[in-house]
Amino acid sequence: MLTLLIALSIASPLELATQTGPEDAVWSVQTHAFAGGDRHRATATWKGLDVVGADVIVVGDTLRSSNPWDRPTGRLAVPQKVAQDVAQRLLGGAALAWAPRVEPVIVAFDGARYAWQVDVASANPFAAWRVWVDGETGRALAALPTSFSADGSVYSGDPLSSQVQTVTLEGLSGDDALSGEFADVFSCDDAEIGESLFDSSVCNGLSRHAVPDSSGNFLFEPEPESYDDPFAEVHLYHHLDIVSRWAQDTYGFSRASPTTAFTNFEMANAFYGDFDGDGVADIAMGQFEGIDLTYDPDVIYHEFGHGIVGGVAALGFLDADETGLRWDGGALNEGTADVIALLLTQDPAIGAYAGTAFDRTAIRDLVQPRSCPEDLVGEVHADGLLWGHLFYRLTLDERLELADVEALLWGALSTWGPTTDWTEAGESLLDAAEDLRSADALSDDGVTAVEEAVSAANLIDCERVIDLVNDEEHDALLLFTGIPGALEVLPAEVQYRITMPADGSDVDLCFTEWSDRTDNIGYRIHVRRGQPVGHEIVDLSLFGLRTAVPTDFDADFDGEGTGLALTLGPEGDMVTTAGEVLYVSLASRPIDEPESLEFTFARVTLQINGEVIEPATRGGCSCSQSGTPVFLWPLMGLLPMFWRRRPKTPTGN
Repeated sequence: MLTLLIALSIASPLELATQTGPEDAVWSVQTHAFAGGDRHRATATWKGLDVVGADVIVVGDTLRSSNPWDRPTGRLAVPQKVAQDVAQRLLGGAALAWAPRVEPVIVAFDGARYAWQVDVASANPFAAWRVWVDGETGRALAALPTSFSADGSVYSGDPLSSQVQTVTLEGLSGDDALSGEFADVFSCDDAEIGESLFDSSVCNGLSRHAVPDSSGNFLFEPEPESYDDPFAEVHLYHHLDIVSRWAQDTYGFSRASPTTAFTNFEMANAFYGDFDGDGVADIAMGQFEGIDLTYDPDVIYHEFGHGIVGGVAALGFLDADETGLRWDGGALNEGTADVIALLLTQDPAIGAYAGTAFDRTAIRDLVQPRSCPEDLVGEVHADGLLWGHLFYRLTLDERLELADVEALLWGALSTWGPTTDWTEAGESLLDAAEDLRSADALSDDGVTAVEEAVSAANLIDCERVIDLVNDEEHDALLLFTGIPGALEVLPAEVQYRITMPADGSDVDLCFTEWSDRTDNIGYRIHVRRGQPVGHEIVDLSLFGLRTAVPTDFDADFDGEGTGLALTLGPEGDMVTTAGEVLYVSLASRPIDEPESLEFTFARVTLQINGEVIEPATRGGCSCSQSGTPVFLWPLMGLLPMFWRRRPKTPTGN
């Protein structure tokens, strides 16, 4: 490129630029502020085509660098496919990472001529190039690498299951930062973490601690308790690149731009959502109690899974019907994100390392069989285990290959809409199996395996009513908003059916345990004879959701805390007859004056006991206290999911 040092007395950088090309060229100028004099870069188009190599650099009123050119010669006589083949030959026959992208341009390397610009990349190892092919002769004019690689230190798995090793960091777009084809990684130096439903979480200060060494490599030791940990940035880049390439190779899915990801800030959670306020969803990985969630690939894969769901499906989150609140959409989103991690690792223990921050062996375990409605509690991560176990079962089935399971997930996921519920999700999976069989991509035995798994999960026509039997405990999540009106008393996701003993004895309904309850939340029990408690659906456009208000019931009872909640029977709080069937709906309620916009989630464990209780023991509770609560993500993980429809909307673990 010709370099000129010409001082001209023309005020505008744009006017300077026009001196280097034809009069009818169109120029645009980008300015970079600098204390020693602003730098201006002008780029040109001619008749709608970008002019490659015609950039003009202006400092102050001085033309520092330019490449004089005139109207192009020749024409685009060579077909686009020929130019693509020329570019591919430069890769030496390597498999392609994606379909080449070809567009017409003008190149001004030596004069100006019409050319084809081809972006092409090999898959393994990854290497991306931009190639310019003469539009008249078909000759390769120039080639420029658009990706870089470097070595980096990472865990292949997590710190519990692997050692630090050196890997090649694929797809880097430069040699000085962890920014590439699929990922752009930063540390967050100034994080504001929202504490309520209406608080946004945002990162105000960005930096990069991972600086390459003299050889261009990113080799660091782990520092999980540091907020200036370069290893965390490298680990995040590597595993985000892995899941991004898997999504592209497996499903043809890619985001419109590289995923921006943040690490090195304090938060007992990780989430998918807009963390830097630019309107584009990011991945944010907090650290807590000396455990950096960035070190756990499961969590990275899970959060990216939310991006896949958001990019393919139009799932809702929280809805309502006549039975109560419905968390199906949020649960399917969380369950699918867990399945993404499962498909990449084939390990059903999701977040084994991350779980150590909360004294757990894993954040979630997909091994335990689950079915609808018995295992629904009204919390999206816990309910998502229903979908997660179903797919874990499919990965173990010898009638299916892993690729079959991957295809089944995609076939189901890509048909979901805002009102998809458990029944429709089950049907979508069955439909995906049938579609694959029709295309000769799945055997009859494979279809049978899917049918058996869906049946075992009881997804089809799953009513959200659980039969309560003696000494059997069930968890339920209560949501308390602190907002008067329709959001003051909120029902749980499921109802309970109690069949009174044939011998006429009493039944005690007990709360055996509360978790994370504040002093402002209590419960309200609605009871109806012979049919489920009815709810009116109320649209709340301000919040972008619907809620259910209990309307059809025979009696209601208020209480708080643990112990005996309600006695049913001939002489109970509600008089019943032998063999009568009762339906119970549990709801939250405020105890004292609620604080404005105070959102609280409380988990309770319910139990009934059918033994006859003597009058002298009334007021106590004969129910067993031996129930072991199921583990849910920390509440910080639930709150961001509830924010999902807001402009700055993280989707939590």
